[in-house]
Amino acid sequence: MTNMENLLKTVDFSVNPSKLKKKKLNRVLDFISSGKTLNFETAVNKKLHVNWIYFLLCDPRGSSHLSNKGLAINYATITEELNMEGLTLDRCIDLDNCTFENEVNFNSAKIGSLMFQGALLKCGLSLISSQIGGQLNCRGASIGKINGSSEAVIVQNAIINGSVLFDSKDNSCQFKSFGGIDFYGANIKGTLKCQYSSFKDSDDYTLQIEQAIVGGDVIIENEKDSFLINGISIQETTINGSLYFNNLKIEIEDNSSWAINAKRVNVSGDVVFGEHFQSTGEVKFCGAQIGGQLKCRGAKFNKPSNINASDGDVRSCAFVAKGLRLGGPLFMDQKFTAEGEVNLVNAHIEGVFDCTDGTFNNQYGIALSIERARIDGDVFFSGYLKNNRVIESKLNDRFFATGEVNLCGAKISGMLNCKNGRFLNAQNNICENDKRVYAIRAIGISVKGPLFLSEGCEVKGSVSLLNANIDAILDFCGGEFGDNQGIAINAERVTVKGDLLFRNKNMANQNDCREKFSASGSINLNKADIGKGFIYHDNCKNWIPDIILSGARINTMDVNQTVWEKLDNQNLHDCIYNSISPSLPDTYEKRKNKNKNKNKWIRNNAPGNCSPQPYRQLAKVLDEMGYEKAAKEVRVEMNDQILGKICSQKKEQGKSYTVDDNKLSTKEKNKNWKYKKWLMLSKHLIGYGYKPFLTLKYAFTIVLSEHCFFILVLTGV
Repeated sequence: MTNMENLLKTVDFSVNPSKLKKKKLNRVLDFISSGKTLNFETAVNKKLHVNWIYFLLCDPRGSSHLSNKGLAINYATITEELNMEGLTLDRCIDLDNCTFENEVNFNSAKIGSLMFQGALLKCGLSLISSQIGGQLNCRGASIGKINGSSEAVIVQNAIINGSVLFDSKDNSCQFKSFGGIDFYGANIKGTLKCQYSSFKDSDDYTLQIEQAIVGGDVIIENEKDSFLINGISIQETTINGSLYFNNLKIEIEDNSSWAINAKRVNVSGDVVFGEHFQSTGEVKFCGAQIGGQLKCRGAKFNKPSNINASDGDVRSCAFVAKGLRLGGPLFMDQKFTAEGEVNLVNAHIEGVFDCTDGTFNNQYGIALSIERARIDGDVFFSGYLKNNRVIESKLNDRFFATGEVNLCGAKISGMLNCKNGRFLNAQNNICENDKRVYAIRAIGISVKGPLFLSEGCEVKGSVSLLNANIDAILDFCGGEFGDNQGIAINAERVTVKGDLLFRNKNMANQNDCREKFSASGSINLNKADIGKGFIYHDNCKNWIPDIILSGARINTMDVNQTVWEKLDNQNLHDCIYNSISPSLPDTYEKRKNKNKNKNKWIRNNAPGNCSPQPYRQLAKVLDEMGYEKAAKEVRVEMNDQILGKICSQKKEQGKSYTVDDNKLSTKEKNKNWKYKKWLMLSKHLIGYGYKPFLTLKYAFTIVLSEHCFFILVLTGV
């Protein structure tokens, strides 16, 4: 028989110790002075009178007999309230596997470690302003609500010099809380663990760690298929380690609440959402500072239920991190899913932003916004790549956004890669300013590396690159773009220091339509500044979109002649370029007898209202390249177009373009008539001054006619 069994036979612990004889009391004091545990596991009567705890912890007659290990009581049942408020005792208190029928109160207490492993606290645990020299261990405990409160555990403004453990005991006994856990203002020197925990029935946040300081990691990890109902609040908390949300499901009942509120949180390490993370309700990291990386790989974020962005509800966000400061990369890949807006406005990410294989769905609003964000690395809105090419076996594993992707004013230090990405926003998402549906809106974006909208990139809706600045190439090769309202790509006033590419990506396989550019709307490059080449080669569709190049500044114009001939209309007025593709001058030489096709790409600039500037620009470049004959042909055709402009009607290829002379004054009509006659005479006599030797043909004809007439006269015929 053990000493504890003997003690249980001789001492009735359900009785107030003040009523015991001194001899029996001394036997208990001798037992605890040896550091042994008062273990009631085998006792028939497990009830322990609460005054025993007061006597052993508060009364000097009892506390003086405690060993350095402190007080250890296991498997006891305490029916009365345990109120240890203001207790000062530099010892460990171990109450593992005990049952407390009433509230346990350690408010303002100064103690060593506090242990409740496997304990049942039916009316909660209060540790307000307490100071614990070691750890707070509630592994495997079950804790009910404090009377008159929605919380089960309150640790407000407490100082804990060790770790706080609300997790499973030996991976078998699960921690359960039937109310919220409140760490408001707490200072925890070690790790805060809430692993394999089940939080239920809280009226407010299930876990609240606001304005707290945690010296180690914060780990919140749930048992499979268990969930948090009313969310987690970590706002304005400082975490000197990392923050983990693993295998966690959060489902809020009130649409006005957030699933996770981490506004202005300061995390020195990483923030990790495990692949099984799921939330219904906004996850908010506005103004947060994270020293490491933010990993959301495989996580699923959902906006609050019953929220519809088409109704103008502002709570349509699934993840909000306005003003986020992130010291590492941001990963939203590997089947990441967001049902609702992902908002990263004004964020600063010191690393890559990887959304490869991510799905962003907000049909009637903005799916993803990095407006005015700064990203010190590459951005991936693409499918899986190998050697910078899309892996064909994983064509379905690709970035997919339903709703607008807003990149306005963003600054990206690396490249922006949208290869094989899908951008769909063709359903009722209208911008208030210009009433246009945008799939990608990147007004004023700055990209230090290349921008790829190529190799399987699929866009349904308009793409806006207005005032964008690209320090490398802008590649549309292999992209498919569509806009039902006219403009597929609006790159007005864009600055591209490299090439602007609309051509077959795989030049070795010209028949591969998967890698050829196509667009079902016009391309606006008005006042664009292209530092190298504007390269547009043939695509796999017979119809080619209109191109607006008015006011553009281009170093090299490298456009396939067949592309120009398929164009119905393009605006080249005031377009300046320094050189053209070598194939174009050859075309002029070879097609000198095919006037109906010659210079069609210039004529289509403005049918019936010809501007001479595009002709003069082309002639100037041809002259500088040494193609004087081709330059003359261009200048001649320019005057042909001017002549046709002042004619009352001009027909070309079955199309009629009329000039209403009735709108002109009599003086203007006479002036146009004289100028027209002069141009017609100049055209036939000297080729507008560019072919002066045409007069020799007429002179030779006249001389020959006169000679023949003279011979006929002499012969008497």
